[in-house]
Amino acid sequence: MAINLRIQAISYIFLTVVSLLSISIQFNVRDDYYLLPFKFAAATKEGTTSVPANETTGVVSDFLSYKNPNLGITLMYPADWISSTSGLVDYTDLIAFYAPLENLTDTFPPRLKLSVVTYNRNISLSEYTNFVSMILNQSKSFDIKNSSEYAISGYPSHKVIIAEKPLQNGTLLINNMNIWTIVGNRVYLVTYDGEEAKFNRYMPEVEKILKSIHINY
Repeated sequence: MAINLRIQAISYIFLTVVSLLSISIQFNVRDDYYLLPFKFAAATKEGTTSVPANETTGVVSDFLSYKNPNLGITLMYPADWISSTSGLVDYTDLIAFYAPLENLTDTFPPRLKLSVVTYNRNISLSEYTNFVSMILNQSKSFDIKNSSEYAISGYPSHKVIIAEKPLQNGTLLINNMNIWTIVGNRVYLVTYDGEEAKFNRYMPEVEKILKSIHINY
């Protein structure tokens, strides 16, 4: 449980960067976020749907469709993954998708989370990326494994993969992949995290989710 909440805190750091783009901040994780609940539930956020993919798109039935018409975003996710709005730490979080639990001792499945932040003015991808990079480079909490250009729904994007050992002197390594794109005055952020072995194991499915994302804004 402590590891689960630690990962939630890591994700919150990125959302803190998103929310405070216009001011200077220190890279900081508040202790109270370690107390947030980690629960599974069906996705029930207003303006979203989760339906069998073949009912609306004709694609294979082992994928489901997530739609948020209010924010103009859709994606496909594996039918055996759990979609949930429980345990999300920030108002900008829309929904999270969790890989299936493997056994009774599996309490930390890989997670893919979707967030959207709307500003009152347009911002550029380079402006946002430079700010995030500055914050990450100032932090000693993470190792940056990859920082590269990417594309989501045909829009230029940026991807950063960081790694952290949440337990002091431990061997457990957590990977966290963050991909963002800017469309007008909105930041679309996808976060994927998990223990290193599972993170890598589910990456092919995550790549399918990423390729399925469509933004219409």
